[in-house]
Amino acid sequence: MILVEIGHTSGLDVESVEGVEKVVPMEGQRVTTIRIPDGEDALSAYAAILNLMPHHMTVGETPAWIESSDTALKKLLVSHYGVTIKSNRRPAGWGQE
Repeated sequence: MILVEIGHTSGLDVESVEGVEKVVPMEGQRVTTIRIPDGEDALSAYAAILNLMPHHMTVGETPAWIESSDTALKKLLVSHYGVTIKSNRRPAGWGQE
């Protein structure tokens, strides 16, 4: 299994108001964790993650950091989102506000 964790501060949540659900932005440090089943290659996983993230992170926002157990997939995601390799470090205590 490939494990990917994406840290961001532009999360999305669903809120119910008078029985109507709507997507609302959520501030704060968040981690989206994605588990890719065995047998999936990095390119398939990459496409799946790009389709998934608009449901978890505001479109156009850049993650703070990206971790992955698959180096090739991590490089693809870091490049796509424009996260610099130098700044791609998960801060200690991330999300423990």
